[in-house]
Amino acid sequence: MGLCAENITQARRETGFILTISDNGTGISDNVDMENSDSLGLQLVNILVEQLEGEMEVKREKGTEFTIKISTAEKE
Repeated sequence: MGLCAENITQARRETGFILTISDNGTGISDNVDMENSDSLGLQLVNILVEQLEGEMEVKREKGTEFTIKISTAEKE
């Protein structure tokens, strides 16, 4: 069993925040429905992103990478 490395980065932009969380593990299966998962963790993240009117992208290459973007711009 090998080691898994995690990486967390965050950035503030003029229009909001970007949070990226990634690892180099086996990754999340393509069969997992990210928006309707049985996983409590994914459910909580989806609820939070929705409440903040953000967006989440998932890459499933060489591990898994989640990118969450939250806008701080005023809505009209």
